[in-house]
Amino acid sequence: MVFSELVKTRDNFLLDWEIFTWRTKEKHEIDFVLKSGQKVVLIESKMAIQNIKPLSLDSEATKVFTPQTPKIVCYAGHKMERLDQETLAVPVSNLGRYLMELF
Repeated sequence: MVFSELVKTRDNFLLDWEIFTWRTKEKHEIDFVLKSGQKVVLIESKMAIQNIKPLSLDSEATKVFTPQTPKIVCYAGHKMERLDQETLAVPVSNLGRYLMELF
């Protein structure tokens, strides 16, 4: 569902977003890496509504992504909320709109 929202928003608004996934040999992963020019956003998708945790990066990801790289946990809830200084929880229904504001 999250991938569908990313593609739908990108295609409907003719955006240049590139969508990747991230996975290390140790099997640490980030569900989606969204890139447009030099701007990058990291997105983790969760079905849960409660007990959503901030997105933390493993040692390999911290070599590539800076602490200032926006991090989003996209979930099935209804409100946007800050999970920590670097991570924002965004409902899947608001994902496209929020990302368009970031880029």
